[in-house]
Amino acid sequence: MSVEPESNPAATNDIGIDPEAAVALLHQLKDEGQLPEIAERTIIAALSESYAGPLPHPRHLKAYEDVVPGAARDILNMAMGEQKHRHRLQMMETAYPYLGWLAGFVGFLVCVSGAIYLGINHQTAVALGLVGVPSVGAIGWFIRARIVQSDPE
Repeated sequence: MSVEPESNPAATNDIGIDPEAAVALLHQLKDEGQLPEIAERTIIAALSESYAGPLPHPRHLKAYEDVVPGAARDILNMAMGEQKHRHRLQMMETAYPYLGWLAGFVGFLVCVSGAIYLGINHQTAVALGLVGVPSVGAIGWFIRARIVQSDPE
């Protein structure tokens, strides 16, 4: 009966997977004098890695979990909460201009309706003021919109 040794993935010399093993091999070759300095710089440049995204690299996430049990789950929950928050902000940014236009239109209609009511009840001066002020504001808004559209900056 033959017994095969267990394979330990952390002990392999596969430097494409384990950067720590690559650095250890690099130092070993340098200490033995088998590695010129230019080759060392080239290998170090080739070993650099980068990772971009909202979450840490899975290897780093595992390291967090090893140090503080439950940390990986907390980091994932934090990322999911942040994503929900961003989506909510984007939705509000989309809806707010329309809500402002709707509120302005309703306010203008209330002013016009009030002016009609006051005009019927012989309060023409107040009715003119009630319809004149929002009308001047709306005209100014249209003029500013035209100026902003035609501005080449």
